[in-house]
Amino acid sequence: MRYVSTILAGCLKRSAASSRWWPIRGEEPVASAVAERFARIVYVAGMMLPSGVTFAEVQSEIDGSISSPSGVTGELSWSADGKVSTVPRAAATAILFSDCPPDMAAMAALKLTPQGEGGRALRVTTPPERFGRIPRLYVEATEDRSVLIDVQRRMQQLVPGATVISLPTGHVPQLIAPKLLAEAILPFLLKKEPRGSGDGPSQNQPTPIPDGAFR
Repeated sequence: MRYVSTILAGCLKRSAASSRWWPIRGEEPVASAVAERFARIVYVAGMMLPSGVTFAEVQSEIDGSISSPSGVTGELSWSADGKVSTVPRAAATAILFSDCPPDMAAMAALKLTPQGEGGRALRVTTPPERFGRIPRLYVEATEDRSVLIDVQRRMQQLVPGATVISLPTGHVPQLIAPKLLAEAILPFLLKKEPRGSGDGPSQNQPTPIPDGAFR
């Protein structure tokens, strides 16, 4: 992780002065609202969602049932009020860090903290006239046991226009394959494109396309 952070820090110093590295949920809505502050958006096996759709809805579409969601979702431990969740260590090592060596997975599991449900359940609305103005990269993790590859690719279909790179890793390539991840991200961050040359506002609507057409 230190390797990726160092590489990205140097990259961002050389990229456009207006660029920012903000690892947050709901990247596209925030970026659409203040497009002048962003140069690129990178999703790493992330929640790239169309306007008005939650991750749980995409997940249930693929799983076929929202009552038994795939990935780590069904393993979460919840607070009494249902607003905060915790990933049990066994589930973290088996699902989130599935391709990591046991000692690395155990160490990473210990660093996890409770998470508010507000981010995961977020249903955002993006203004059609501003959506898609910023180039996006989606780094899919083909062996991800948390955000399954079918779910990742369904989000790519629902929000087309991103450049897609596949990594043969689990949910956290930044931990198990930091050099591979950095090599995937850096060329995209350093590429020079006129602002506003992204996928355009029309891509805000769910648009089913043939499997592989966006690859």
